[in-house]
Parts: sequence; structure tokens; C-alpha cells
Amino acid sequence: MTHQQMLRGMTRIFVARPILAFVLNLLIIIAGFAAIMGVEVREMPDVDRPSLSVRSTYEGRVGSGR
Repeated sequence: MTHQQMLRGMTRIFVARPILAFVLNLLIIIAGFAAIMGVEVREMPDVDRPSLSVRSTYEGRVGSGR
């Protein structure tokens, strides 16, 4: 059986049985959610957002006194 024939067979099954397709998709989503919740901290480190601070001085500037 070629790859294309296998895909046609799967498509035919999912069109004929939409509830089966829904349940399989739901199982994939649940498995993905469980995998994300199971990821340890070392794989998802707490990273600080980058920040930029600019400071400059002007030679000879006179304060306005306000």
C-alpha cells in the first residue's frame, strides 16, 4: 500500500465516521496539554524581559531652575 493510498483510506474513514475523527483530535489535544504541563523548569527557564536604559550628560548645560 502506497502512502497516497493510505491517506485516502484515512480520509475515507474520517469522512464516514466524524465522531471518530473528533475523538482522535480531542485525544491529541489532551496529550499535548499533558505534555506541556509535564515540562520541567529546566526546559522552560524563567527568563527576564530585556530592558534598555539610556543616560546622557550635556557639557555646559545650565539648569533652568524649574
